[in-house]
Amino acid sequence: MNLLNKAMGVKRTINLIVKPLLKIDDATRPLKGSLLKRIA
Repeated sequence: MNLLNKAMGVKRTINLIVKPLLKIDDATRPLKGSLLKRIA
C-alpha cells in the first residue's frame, strides 16, 4: 500500500512539472513556427 501511495505521489509531482511545461510549449509553438519559417 505504501508503494502505491509513493507511486501516486511521484505521478502527481510529474504532472505538476510537466503540465506547466506543456502550456509553455503550446504558448511558444507559434513563435517557434515563425522562427523556423524565417530560417528556412
